[in-house]
Amino acid sequence: MRILILALFTLCSSVLIEAQELIVNVRVETPQLTGVDRAVFTTFEKDVNDFLNSYQFTNKQFKSEERIEVSLNINILDELSSTRFRAEATIQSNRPVFNSNYQSSTFIHRDGEWDFDYAQFEPIQFDPNSSTNTELANLLAYYMYLVIGFDFDSFSEQGGTPYFQQAKNIVDNSQNSDRLGWKPFDSNKQRNRYWMIENILKQDFIPMRKAYYQYHIKGLDQMNEDLQKGRREILKAIQTVNQANKDNPNSMMIKTFTQTKSEEIMKIFGDNVVPFTDKTKVANILSAIDPGNAQKFRDMSRPGKGGPSRPSGVNPGRGK
Repeated sequence: MRILILALFTLCSSVLIEAQELIVNVRVETPQLTGVDRAVFTTFEKDVNDFLNSYQFTNKQFKSEERIEVSLNINILDELSSTRFRAEATIQSNRPVFNSNYQSSTFIHRDGEWDFDYAQFEPIQFDPNSSTNTELANLLAYYMYLVIGFDFDSFSEQGGTPYFQQAKNIVDNSQNSDRLGWKPFDSNKQRNRYWMIENILKQDFIPMRKAYYQYHIKGLDQMNEDLQKGRREILKAIQTVNQANKDNPNSMMIKTFTQTKSEEIMKIFGDNVVPFTDKTKVANILSAIDPGNAQKFRDMSRPGKGGPSRPSGVNPGRGK
């Protein structure tokens, strides 16, 4: 479904070039390390980049212009041994908005519990049917399946389920791991890789996943055709997220949504032409689901506070 819809974003070519699903930009940083061999991390960055941009995570065939844009920043925090490292990683993926040059984020997340082994020049290999993959391979594959799942969810209702299930398989196969992040009691606040996929596949969050589709296909993708209608659909989707938060307060699914979408929502509803009642509704919902940023959201709804009615960069004309 995703590929059929994405075909509308680009002109058809007489020659179809089939490709892997992702375009991943990998960046490895070591600001806290001193006296280390930088060449190891240069090789590490290249190996991760090569693996993510060549491994086939699905059985779908993507044209080159359909590949999902992903950035992966790995910040090495500590060298535990010559081949074991502790790091935090930030993952962000985007999808195009119909009839525009705007890229909307579909997944933004920071994981501070990467603890993996890496030996220079050893290739990264992953087998989805194996329980003996390396920690590094599991971490990379887990997040790429989430990226693909959220992307497919944005193009069809619950379209990402097969890829979320693959991420769950990695979690299931990692229950005997001695590394943090895979088990339900590794975190005091139920905020780790186990709880992320538990939330995503939980029945309680099916309405929220459907709202994710509504937000993108019926909302963002319609804004160049009918700005007001697109904004109304986004408001409905946000109200569904609000209900999910009432039913499952302080969950990882809600946190992921606010990390990914709150800035974009503020831009969409920040314009002075947006009815004050809608601004207030959105500000109240965002404040409820992300109370740490409540003041920023309330400022958006104040009279005289405005921003662009479309996310910055959206082409107001038809597709070009």
